[in-house]
Amino acid sequence: MSIACSYCIASKGLTLRSSHLFETDEELIEHIEMEHDMPVAREGETQEQTMARFKAKNPRAGGPECQCPSCLRGRGSPLADIYTLVDQIRGSR
Repeated sequence: MSIACSYCIASKGLTLRSSHLFETDEELIEHIEMEHDMPVAREGETQEQTMARFKAKNPRAGGPECQCPSCLRGRGSPLADIYTLVDQIRGSR
C-alpha cells in the first residue's frame, strides 16, 4: 500500500502522480525534506544533528527557492497557511 504526502494532497488535491506516492516511511520523509524543505528528525537524532544533516543535503533550504512554510509565508504564499494547517491536523492525531 502506498503512502501519500499530506502536503502534496493539501496543495495539489487528490490527483496525485505516482511521484507523490511512497512505499516506505523513509521515502516519504526524504520527499518531505527535499520537496517541501522541512527537516524531519530521525530516531535518535538531536535537533542539532537533524538540522546539520538536513542543511548538508538540501542547499535550497532557507534560500530564495525554499518551500518550507516559514519561507513561503515570507514570500506571501498561501501554501504556508495550508502547510501549517496540515501540521496542526497531523499533530492532533
